[in-house]
Amino acid sequence: MNGLRIDRDTQLEPKVYLLPEGITIDADNMTLDGQGATIMGTDKTNSQGVKVFGRKNVVIKNLRVLNYYHGVSIKQSSGIEISHSTVTLTTEIQSNTLFLDIWRPAADAYGGAIFLEQVTDARIHDNDLQHQMNGILSYHCKRLEVMNNLANYSSGFGFHLYDTCDSTFANNYADYCCRYYLTDSGSHLGADATGFLIIYKSCNNIFRKNHARLGGDGFFLAGLTPDGIDVGCNNNLFEEND
Repeated sequence: MNGLRIDRDTQLEPKVYLLPEGITIDADNMTLDGQGATIMGTDKTNSQGVKVFGRKNVVIKNLRVLNYYHGVSIKQSSGIEISHSTVTLTTEIQSNTLFLDIWRPAADAYGGAIFLEQVTDARIHDNDLQHQMNGILSYHCKRLEVMNNLANYSSGFGFHLYDTCDSTFANNYADYCCRYYLTDSGSHLGADATGFLIIYKSCNNIFRKNHARLGGDGFFLAGLTPDGIDVGCNNNLFEEND
């Protein structure tokens, strides 16, 4: 079986599923409960473990996702909840080979555990997203609640916001998010890796009681375009972060 399409509430048996094309959710108002099951990909070039496109009120929980380009990919959807899942071993650019591009658009995003594009009113909480390039990548999103997630040991970004607004990030961990870039003229420790990357019109967000220690940067904000045009990254509140 290459992939699985589901259109109703589904509970998986707690075993390992080899699914090169992952799971596609084809209906609104439904729950995928992994019950501790693991789904695994075989090619991380352009694959998604769980895919949701144009849906409302979808819950994904208790699932382990390994070996995809994006572990969970949510696009043009609302009312999403992702919880109590482990997503890891997604596509990672080898260390010491690249200085990161913080401006990459959604269509060319780096690999990572959870990819969000044009998502509103989502809750992402209590997930283990450690040991890969990126934890959560969010593009053009609004009203996210991102709480109690682990994105430690990312070689890119623990939590990434690109034009993501009116959201709350609380009690998350993004420690040791760093990389080493070696050139003929020297080396650069950090290479724009960061616990929280907040760029390009990401406004009116709350960052409270997060941990972003011992990385390239803890919090990296840039309300600019690559050409240096000021587009704003304003009215963000930071409280009790380490």
